[in-house]
Amino acid sequence: MWLHFPFQDLVFWYRYLVMCVTRPEYRKARWHGIFNGWWLMMLIRHIGELLGLISPPKAAVLRDQLERCDDKVQELGRPKLHTTINAKGLHLQRFSYEVEKPRGAIIAMHGYASHFRFCFLTLPGQKYYGSWIQKLNLEGFSVYAYDHQGHGLSDAWQDVRCNCESFDDLVNDAAVVLNDVRTTVGGSVPVFMMGLSMGGNVAAQAAAGAAGRMLDGIVLLSPMLDMTIMKAANRPFLPLLPMASRIAPHLAVGSRPVHIEEVMLEMVLDPLFYTGLSRARFGLELMLAVESVMSKASSIRCPVLLVHSHKDGIVAPDGSKTFLQKVSSEKADFVVADEMYHHLPNEKGNEKTYEHVLQFLLAHAPPRDAT
Repeated sequence: MWLHFPFQDLVFWYRYLVMCVTRPEYRKARWHGIFNGWWLMMLIRHIGELLGLISPPKAAVLRDQLERCDDKVQELGRPKLHTTINAKGLHLQRFSYEVEKPRGAIIAMHGYASHFRFCFLTLPGQKYYGSWIQKLNLEGFSVYAYDHQGHGLSDAWQDVRCNCESFDDLVNDAAVVLNDVRTTVGGSVPVFMMGLSMGGNVAAQAAAGAAGRMLDGIVLLSPMLDMTIMKAANRPFLPLLPMASRIAPHLAVGSRPVHIEEVMLEMVLDPLFYTGLSRARFGLELMLAVESVMSKASSIRCPVLLVHSHKDGIVAPDGSKTFLQKVSSEKADFVVADEMYHHLPNEKGNEKTYEHVLQFLLAHAPPRDAT
């Protein structure tokens, strides 16, 4: 069951209208959205959720539907579809894009409320062809992706979407996948983690832990290393969050920053993208995760590439700069992507960012024929 405060739709629309009026960079997207009707679809979806007419699809059912839909699997590039059972008994949906004699392996991790296909395949349509995943395959890298618990096609804690008992569970899941990938590719093939937004925090924490010894580098894209924007949007609720997390962890109380751009339409049309307010437990865990990753940053010794935009309206880049000053890596680079916003792998202009990522990977992976 989804729990919502009745005013959550008003919060969304109020923030949307304020941004359209006060932020010039959103005006073009505003008119584009109006003429394409995405705003109406979003309103219908929010009202449906509020009245209980729309409920989140069951992950197990959707996993089965995907495997049975050959056309959809073809659009996804025919990855190996399989699941891993984590320490809590939850099935994590995985997507393995393997190449012969890989020069490296990459574990891709998506952001909050989203899922792998939304974050790393093309938009619109979430297709493999033309995506970063296809390009990396062509360069000789196998890509192993998965949906975090509570997201996409993976099972959820207490069967409630977009929540977790502890953020450490997500980090532990990443370590399980990393261990499996390392076993699959062997000890001589470099293994990297590439995380977007919340996935960047997960990757950084995994690299700082015991699993970090199995990593040859991490790529952090708009990583969740700063909660300033989220805290500002939810200032009245912050004092109540610890108590709400304990007594009503699934309560939807926190407003999320809204980023109006081309990806908005895809978000509205995607039933797997969670558009409700942040859960009390998850909201608290996200803030604690930022504190945790900063305290662990000095334990990271593998190469780091961090890409962030000063225009990011979801995660402020200040935390990224502070984080890089704390890591113990001999190679830690910061790339500014101010021609973009937050969803770096599939926003317009992502080709330039991809080249930075590719050059980092090539610098830390042997030529393909050497493996």
